[in-house]
Amino acid sequence: MRIDVIRHKMLYFVAALLVVDFILFGYGPSITRLKSLKHAQKAHQQIMSNSIKQNQKLVDLRKQVQSMNRDIEQWEVRIPHERELGKTIKKLSQLMSQYQLVDQQITPGIETQSDELGVIPVTLECRGDMQQLFEFYRDLQADDRLIRIQEISLQKKNDRFGGILMKTELMLFYGNMKILSQAS
Repeated sequence: MRIDVIRHKMLYFVAALLVVDFILFGYGPSITRLKSLKHAQKAHQQIMSNSIKQNQKLVDLRKQVQSMNRDIEQWEVRIPHERELGKTIKKLSQLMSQYQLVDQQITPGIETQSDELGVIPVTLECRGDMQQLFEFYRDLQADDRLIRIQEISLQKKNDRFGGILMKTELMLFYGNMKILSQAS
């Protein structure tokens, strides 16, 4: 009987050693490795999520660049290659006459120029009623050439002619399209 008891104790001891071995060298490292893999999986998912967000931002930026390129092309179309001052002054005079604006004065100012763009300030003065002036400005805005209105001054005149005296400071742009095209 004694041998059976010793065998049973040994069997229990071996079983206990196997359980301790499984826990220490099998289950424990497996749990640690599983936690490490789950952490790596979360990090990978976060990287993928950030990657998808950045990809969407990149798509949006490409759309913005394309839109800006279209805008630049539209601006380039509206900026003539040459000064064309005489042609533009004639066009302004015809437009003022079209709306029966009287006492017309068109005075070019001192031109400034950079490597890519030139600017000619022009002062317009005339007299008319509000309807005529607003129609003039509407057609001026629709002109093919880029014209920037800096300042508008309207004064009601109480003399024998009546009406409103309009004074407008505007800028005419022209540029070297070869240089502008190279810059874009």
